[in-house]
Amino acid sequence: MAEPVATPHTVLIVDDSPELRELLIAGLGQLMHMRILAAESAIAGLEIVERESLSCIVVDIMMPGPTKDGMDGFKFVQIVKGDPQTEAIPIVFLTAREEDVSRFIGLAVGGDNYLVKPVSMRILVGAIEKAIATSPTERRLRLQRLAESEPPRSPHD
Repeated sequence: MAEPVATPHTVLIVDDSPELRELLIAGLGQLMHMRILAAESAIAGLEIVERESLSCIVVDIMMPGPTKDGMDGFKFVQIVKGDPQTEAIPIVFLTAREEDVSRFIGLAVGGDNYLVKPVSMRILVGAIEKAIATSPTERRLRLQRLAESEPPRSPHD
């Protein structure tokens, strides 16, 4: 009897930069045995989330949408985490926003990790692998601890 073939994990990259998407697809493809999908906007990302079984999502925060109102990465994650069908998908933020407030918000909306661009491909791979390995119970406990902590102050406060 033939051994069942393990389906590789599927990672979705949601970023508006075509150059970065291509770089991440190539880099992750070399370092990980995973299926890599990409979306150029949060709206396109949600369409993929609806039809694919994803192991992890890597998402930017600052993305223009198809309209002036658009949808940023925070809102994208809130929608993914707010749907019982997709709430368990691990999220890694990959963004240029390095403020403590943005990091806190990213983790508070359900991100497993928050990385600031530029980041080495090996660190990103490690964050993805760790996010995939994190159990739902560990994720809930981390969110609970975060909810009980003092949020950082905005530089404008």
